[in-house]
Amino acid sequence: MMGETSQGEERRQRFETSMQKYVDFYHEHMRIEETQVLPLAERVLTDADWAELDAAFQQNRDPLAGHEPDGEYRPLFKKIHKLVAPIGLGLALEAMAVMGHHAPQKTQ
Repeated sequence: MMGETSQGEERRQRFETSMQKYVDFYHEHMRIEETQVLPLAERVLTDADWAELDAAFQQNRDPLAGHEPDGEYRPLFKKIHKLVAPIGLGLALEAMAVMGHHAPQKTQ
């Protein structure tokens, strides 16, 4: 899709640069969460605090974590899934399943 215009290579390069920035940001976010935030939370939060957090996270159900998208978002999620599946989302979902994560059901 990016190669269909005279600007394809430039657009691809900008896309790859943006994706790498996002991946780097996400990995740093996860590193901080795992090495600083979670150890601190384990030391200071009570059982009641954890129960409250669990309840809050149940309200935020991520379709990529195996939950069915909310009704209003279901058509958008299915459209995105259908569009990206040919470029490798299916492989990512399979890898998640192998690692023990719940993946969303493939859409038709």
